[in-house]
Amino acid sequence: MKKYIFTGLIVIMAGFAIYFTYQYYHTKNIAINSYEQYIKKQGVPKSDIKESKTTLNILTGNFETITYYTSDPDYKYQYIYLKKIK
Repeated sequence: MKKYIFTGLIVIMAGFAIYFTYQYYHTKNIAINSYEQYIKKQGVPKSDIKESKTTLNILTGNFETITYYTSDPDYKYQYIYLKKIK
């Protein structure tokens, strides 16, 4: 009986890990794609989208911010993505 409970807990934990990993990348891709669609609607070529990375050291750990922006001052819309570095 203990064997089945232990196996069940491992399966549940693996399921949570897969789910949260999927949500992490899915959310990131949606945000990047929506930013690219916004820029595309504005008539800015995709090659003009720039990426900038910065590392922040906060009390809870190190975080990396990824900023997507354009060099054209008319389109100041930015997308900032915050990721915890392990």
